[in-house]
Amino acid sequence: MALRLRRGTDAERQLITPAEGEIIYTTDTKSVYIGDGTTVGGIIISGEIGLDDLAEVDLSTPPTAGQVLVWDGVKFVPDDVAGVGVVEGSNYRINVIGDDSSTLVDTVTNTLTGVFVGDGSGLTNLPGVSSIFDLNDVFAFTPPDVNDVLIFDGFNFTPQKITIIEGADSTIMVNTNNNTFTGNFNGDLLGGNVISDDSSSILVDSQNFRFSTRNMDIENSSITVTTTDGLQVFGKNISLIAAQIDGSIINSGLLTIDANKFVNDTPVELVTGEYLGGIILVSKSVLDDSAPKAALLSSIDTVTGISPNPAITDLWLEDADGDFRPMFSVNSRGIASASNAFKMTTYTDNQDRDTNIPFPEPGMIVFNQRDDSTGVPQFQGYDGTAWIDLH
Repeated sequence: MALRLRRGTDAERQLITPAEGEIIYTTDTKSVYIGDGTTVGGIIISGEIGLDDLAEVDLSTPPTAGQVLVWDGVKFVPDDVAGVGVVEGSNYRINVIGDDSSTLVDTVTNTLTGVFVGDGSGLTNLPGVSSIFDLNDVFAFTPPDVNDVLIFDGFNFTPQKITIIEGADSTIMVNTNNNTFTGNFNGDLLGGNVISDDSSSILVDSQNFRFSTRNMDIENSSITVTTTDGLQVFGKNISLIAAQIDGSIINSGLLTIDANKFVNDTPVELVTGEYLGGIILVSKSVLDDSAPKAALLSSIDTVTGISPNPAITDLWLEDADGDFRPMFSVNSRGIASASNAFKMTTYTDNQDRDTNIPFPEPGMIVFNQRDDSTGVPQFQGYDGTAWIDLH
């Protein structure tokens, strides 16, 4: 004759507390429980045991993916405690809480709270210092262009060009919006201009290779200009002032033209007739844009002594026919000559001569028209005592 145990569904079992030693069989889960007189539903003695079969576990609210069992003070229940979130692959989105219960890693806002330093293999927290390092601030940005830097815009670090650099007194030193630099500059300036304080003129024009200024003050130094196209100075009055001269030729106010002739990058001597340099006066007009009018030019004279290249200096002028030619010369032997006749200074009579030459010197020659009682014109020379008729 078969022995039948107390039976019922598993739901019915959980509504009773079987007596000590009482056996209960569940017809739907096919499990056997034995009572101890105190445990609701009894203690399972056969079949599979689930977490919800444990008295210390409450799964009345089914867990979701990524949740854990957390002790609520009475039982273990499913919860998102400490920010454990959705499982992605093998990684968990989980918050990290510090000893003082502050959130060190917040997966909702993607922030790290604390100071982190590199230890050679990663980031290491530096305890005892309060700071906030926001992962979104660094990693959530549009890919930067070349030469971009990360600038905090109030919400995130975003890649931008450096547009303004301020000095210690909050003045704007560099402003790339209008391509200006304000302040003292020490170094090489490449590809930029230097503008005057009133923004009215360009002092240094790097695009056209020009330097413009009203006053240039250089102390204890010299100016060296290297150019193959010539040097131009614009102005109405150009003054070269020599200071602290001592009266000697070397230490006087000299304008020196140091000319050198080169052939295939090798310095060579100038030969007779070749010009060393000089000063030319040019007239610019509507009819004649750049015609030379006058010049003082020095060239190499015929060799007559031990000097390999003695000089001769010519005064050139444009004549009435528009020809530019030498009019007067002084050669290396001290001989002066003119392209036309010499004209002596002319006086109307002796009184006119003596009035204009109160202190004659020996060797002077004049032409006296003698418009007085004699009426005979004469070339006269002063012999140191008196004016003597020369013919």
